[in-house]
Amino acid sequence: MNENISQEEHLEELLMSLKFLDVTPSVGSPAFSDMLDMVAQYINELILSNFNMLLVLLYRIDVDESKVREELNKANKEETAGHIIARLIIARQNEKLKWRKKFSK
Repeated sequence: MNENISQEEHLEELLMSLKFLDVTPSVGSPAFSDMLDMVAQYINELILSNFNMLLVLLYRIDVDESKVREELNKANKEETAGHIIARLIIARQNEKLKWRKKFSK
C-alpha cells in the first residue's frame, strides 16, 4: 500500500473503484485474478493492522457477516482470509451492479 495514502483514503478509493465497475472480469481470467489479488492484499493488510477498518469496509459494501464467517470456517488452508473476503466483496458488488442495471431500465 502506498505510504502517502492513508488507509481511509485507500478504502475510499477501493470502494469507489468497485462501485463504478461496470463489468467485472470473468472468474478465472487473468484480469479477475489481478483484481482479486489486489483486493485480497489490502484485506490482509487490514486484518493485520486495522481490523476495525475492515469491519467498516464490509459494512459499507454490505457484505453479510454470517456469510464471511461461513466462508472462513469452510475454507481450505491454502487460501488466505484476504482472498476469501475479497471474493465475497467482489460477489456483493456484482450483485449490486446487476440490481442497478435491472432497475435503471
